Amino acid sequence: YQLTKMLTDNNKEVIEWANGKIEVHNPHKLASDVLHKYFRHSKFASFQRQLNYFGFRKLAGKGKMAPCSYVNDATTDELTSLLLIKRKTGPTPAKERGGKKRERSSDDERGTEDKSGVGTAA
Repeated sequence: YQLTKMLTDNNKEVIEWANGKIEVHNPHKLASDVLHKYFRHSKFASFQRQLNYFGFRKLAGKGKMAPCSYVNDATTDELTSLLLIKRKTGPTPAKERGGKKRERSSDDERGTEDKSGVGTAA
């Protein structure tokens, strides 16, 4: 909702919705003058990260703060199609990714001695 509001307010010289894409004309001005009005941050990198979470990919623009475009295959030319996009789910747990869980040592299972030399029960 905040993204569509930002794109419909008078910010076209900085950012706009055109031909089914988000066009960022001036990333510096977006960070300094616009983002804080719609989000709890004013960092361009955080804005890019949020776009990535919602499935947008960068089409054009070289460098971190260069003018660029973002597209999402789930959107149409209509700005209201942005309201239908769902955020990507988080990373899968290590178990499902094939990562290793930390093995418990035998000390963890039977208790260890503290610095006073008195054993702790498990």
